[in-house]
Amino acid sequence: MLRESSLPTSIIAQLTRDSAESLRPESKTNRNGSRQDLRASSVLQKVGEVLSRDQGGLAFVYETAGGLRVVLAHREMNPCSEETRRTLDFVGSPLYLRLCCNQKSFRARITAKPWRCGHHAPTERWPFLETKSAKSFEAWESEYLRKIQDYSVVRLVERVGDGKIHAEIAPLLALHDEIARADRSDLRLA
Repeated sequence: MLRESSLPTSIIAQLTRDSAESLRPESKTNRNGSRQDLRASSVLQKVGEVLSRDQGGLAFVYETAGGLRVVLAHREMNPCSEETRRTLDFVGSPLYLRLCCNQKSFRARITAKPWRCGHHAPTERWPFLETKSAKSFEAWESEYLRKIQDYSVVRLVERVGDGKIHAEIAPLLALHDEIARADRSDLRLA
């Protein structure tokens, strides 16, 4: 079962509830009566500022169940570099940046957390020491895979910038979008 994708050549900024005040949805009604997500607008503005320093920049902003995810897709970056720290300053989560550096990759969940789709966490952990444990996990996984069919992990909010996707990042981003079901706006986020 795939749970996380490691995108070592791209930047993924995980904007979670814990990382910055700009992450929990807050909206207001504008003059024409439609709702506008103020905090998402703030993040989009910051992404635009980052891209303005990088000619040909390109970012994909996704909504997640816990906030926003930003993928800078136009060039490779080292998760441990000072340049990356400055670029991801808008994330507001030193823990996320430290995790990326420690793992030498940018991490992003691409399948739903079990409890967000009405399932429980697995009780068995790999490596399975007994056949009984493996069978128990297989039963859990089968039910989990059935339940996640009604959910997506991300929803594309906006493509920011006029750049091209870096050749090394393109297949990883396509896999991310496919497994996370980014194009399924009809599904609930989990």
